[in-house]
Amino acid sequence: MMASHPPFGTLRKLRRLSGLRLLVLGAVKAQIALGARTDVAIVLGAGKLMAYLERLNAEHGLFKKLVALEHPRFIMQYRRKRIPEFVEKYKNVLGEALAG
Repeated sequence: MMASHPPFGTLRKLRRLSGLRLLVLGAVKAQIALGARTDVAIVLGAGKLMAYLERLNAEHGLFKKLVALEHPRFIMQYRRKRIPEFVEKYKNVLGEALAG
């Protein structure tokens, strides 16, 4: 019976992703070591980036709370008519984070 191996490209992608994960984790830990707050982290990107950081945070317990804000480029490209709404959201989230 032959063992099943993933395609070579898949292995390369897995290695690259695990390397990226280590890089991100190292960068976040370095920021924390420099005195970054760990009670809340504001994420600029409410989609895939937020999901990625939620998984990373669940595994390593870096922050007590993650709060997502829509990325400014996304707002400017796709939600331009709603800019005042997003400005208000940014003000509220940043204000709460600074006050807490």
